Order: sequence, then structure tokens, then C-alpha cells
Amino acid sequence: MVHADSPIKGVADLKGKTVIVSSARGSVSQYQLYGALEEVGLKRSDVTVKFVLPTDAAAAFSSRSIEVWATFDPYFYVAQQNGGRVLRDGQGINSGLSLITASDEALADPGKRAAIADFLKRLNKASDWAIANPDAYAQVYAKLSRLPLNTSKSITQRSPRELRPVSDDDIRALQTVADRSYQDEILPVRIECVPSPTKVSGQNDAFSQTSYLGIQ
Repeated sequence: MVHADSPIKGVADLKGKTVIVSSARGSVSQYQLYGALEEVGLKRSDVTVKFVLPTDAAAAFSSRSIEVWATFDPYFYVAQQNGGRVLRDGQGINSGLSLITASDEALADPGKRAAIADFLKRLNKASDWAIANPDAYAQVYAKLSRLPLNTSKSITQRSPRELRPVSDDDIRALQTVADRSYQDEILPVRIECVPSPTKVSGQNDAFSQTSYLGIQ
């Protein structure tokens, strides 16, 4: 994202520029930036990347102290509403997936497993409510985020809320992210996303219909 009157018209114009990435090293914004650069034939070394927390970066972008900013919602949408111009969004680069994770060690502990199962049931119930009551959910989001209601409505409308098990397609998508992250030196080692051997079936808890993702 750049300011509306920026001479930067596209990602290819970022060569030699400094790009502020929010929030920390390894964030989805860093992954998206590198993917966008690769699309237009630029290398990571063609830009200078600096990491700034999104709250600080939002203030700096608003005061025009930042020329180019790679960030995510709600900061992305708010900056866009305030005149920011999008050079490239995440479609076709980011997986768009959000995961609820637990370690094999936690799942093997009966007490922790029960607590996680209870949390998933509550989260699923809340997700169903948010889908069925989008206006009320936007109001809750606005109250918690302290954003205007119209802004909150736009953000929640385009945010995924439905929970579902991990699929084979998800695993393939995540492997692509992992491989590219290792290639781009975001990850220090290569990891493999595989169906986890800790999958449990036939038990009367929130995990009985859930697929598992293992990271090796």
C-alpha cells in the first residue's frame, strides 16, 4: 500500500524503495511482499525491508512518514479508507487460511484435551452465531476494536468465520507456504506439513470429526 498521490504505480516500482512490514519478521505481510516481488521479477534484495508494529506503522503511514506499507486487516482497510492505494492484495499469494493448533503433547493429556475440546465447541458456536448475525457481530467487533461500525462491517464481511476440518487441499496450500517461506529465508529450516498420526476417531469430543495437521 502507498499513499494516493504516490509516484509508485505498481509493485515493479518498488525497486530501490524501503518497505515497512507489519508486524514482526515472519508475518503474513512479509510473505505477501516477497510473493508480490517475485511476480514482477524483483528479488528480495531489490527492496529494503524494515519491521514495525502495526499500531506504530499505522500512525507513521497516516503522518506520511512511511512511503510503502505491507500490512493486514484491520490496519489495511483503515488505511485504504483514509486514502491509501493498494498496489497488490493477498489474493493468489497468501493461503487465506487460519488454523487452530494444539501440540501432540497437549492432545495426549486428558485434562488439556478436554479443555481444548470445550474451547473448540464454544468457538464453533460463536462462529455459527457470527455467520447468522452479521450486523450484531460487526457491532461486537466495533466495540472490541474501537473502530467505526461501518469499518467493522466491511472487515467482518470479508473475514472467514466458518470453522471446518483441515483438508488435503489445505495441507498442500500450507506446504506451498512453508516451502516458499524457507526459500525466502523467512523460516530457518524446511518443514513438512503432513497428516498427523495423532488423529483420533470415534471419540465423543470435538476432535472426533476433525482432521489433524502435523508439522515436522
